[in-house]
Amino acid sequence: MRPTLVFCIFALSLTYIKMKRLFLITLLFTVICGCFAQTEKITVERIWDDFSFYPRGVAGYTAMPSSDYYTVVKRGGIERYAFETGDRIDMLLSNSNLERLSDGTLNMGRLSGYSFSKDEKNIILAFDEESIWRRSSLAFYYVFNIEKQTLKMVADTNTKLHFADLSEDGQKVLFARDCDLFIQDLNTGAITQITHDGQPNAILNGYADWVYEEELDMSQAASWSPDGSKVAFLRFDERRVKEFTMPIYDELYPTDFTYKYPKAGEDNSLVDVYIYDVLNKSLTRVNLGDNTNCYFPRVYWQPNSRDAIILKLNRHQNRLDFIRYNTVTKQQDVVYTDENDKWLDVTDDYYFLSDGKTMIVTSERDGFNHIYKVTLGGGRVQLTSGNWEVNGIKFVNEKKKLIYYQSNESGVLNRDLYVINFDGKKKKMLSSGDGWNESSFCPTGNYYRNQYSNLNTLPIYTIRNASGKELRVLNDNHVVKETMDQYGFQPRLFLE
Repeated sequence: MRPTLVFCIFALSLTYIKMKRLFLITLLFTVICGCFAQTEKITVERIWDDFSFYPRGVAGYTAMPSSDYYTVVKRGGIERYAFETGDRIDMLLSNSNLERLSDGTLNMGRLSGYSFSKDEKNIILAFDEESIWRRSSLAFYYVFNIEKQTLKMVADTNTKLHFADLSEDGQKVLFARDCDLFIQDLNTGAITQITHDGQPNAILNGYADWVYEEELDMSQAASWSPDGSKVAFLRFDERRVKEFTMPIYDELYPTDFTYKYPKAGEDNSLVDVYIYDVLNKSLTRVNLGDNTNCYFPRVYWQPNSRDAIILKLNRHQNRLDFIRYNTVTKQQDVVYTDENDKWLDVTDDYYFLSDGKTMIVTSERDGFNHIYKVTLGGGRVQLTSGNWEVNGIKFVNEKKKLIYYQSNESGVLNRDLYVINFDGKKKKMLSSGDGWNESSFCPTGNYYRNQYSNLNTLPIYTIRNASGKELRVLNDNHVVKETMDQYGFQPRLFLE
């Protein structure tokens, strides 16, 4: 018997005999129980084989692009639900139907991701995805037509693709394979090759090199115009970039992997912006001046499908020009410039309004990241201010002139959701002001999925309306929390 236990029993007996200080009996009984009580032991297998302590999300959650529905992936297939009521509407693609249409070669267990065409008639499905770098991957892609209940493989080949992107009308798909870009007509199946000079470690068309992916947060570098008539893409010429070799430990003996890796101060890829006209099958290089020491981290389309907004960043990364390029007249002008004495961050917080004259952006020009309303080619108005950071713009409701954004205004350890008017007034917090929120709005802006957690709360996924009202809980991770309690996990504290 352990010495601690012997001592506890002896003390309890002595106290009982003397019948004194009864409160001590209770105290020592608690000690004895503590001697016997043991929590389960954490094992490597429970951590990495069973993932017992790993919080779960909501599998395959996707907001539909034009209606107030969302979809999730369950064992039986892709199901559609109503945001407002949470009612299950239907099964868009069942696992049994997927197996039937693919002659038994595909199932939901192989599904890596999916997205919808804007008209919600087609779903593009990615299977057997394998990572390349942090953001890039290869996968097999298929297009499922919901109305016709048909399944077509993109490119009809056993070669995996870097990406596959549906046009908004759902009639064509843009994809990258073997360093070149292609368009497939889904009605006829005809494939048009846009570029012909792609070569590994030399020329990459439509997807990013290592520098752009790692430092500028991008992988796919090609996009449809809203009307599907044009494609804008980046061409990376890596031939002057020095190579780096590293061992890959995937077998008993490692293999060498060589790729283009520019170290600090060395030559980067030469990058050009191209516009492809789908109807005329013509390819135009946009003349943006010297490209030896700059980056083109983003290309956006204006709603008119005629003007492209090309971002040009200098090598020091402290000046970012927004260049408007007219694909018809071939004219261009700088419509906005963001500058910083030290360094500025390229984000995805650039929202171009339908008037073609206004955009909503974030900038650190006053020392903190805040929201500005910019008139293209004109002035700017700061909408938020203070000694705190805007972490990101989550949705811009142009019709109601509202901007939803996240910030740490309530505390440096928090991230809360706010809404503010286009004039910078009537700011309102929509979250609790305690903990970390990550909000994902549906394209209509009427609802959003919120992920909440704090230091001692596992992620809780909820559906909320645009006013911040909780409509339902999708997942509160209570099973993982109960498992953690069984293992005696203790609350965490911040120490100053």
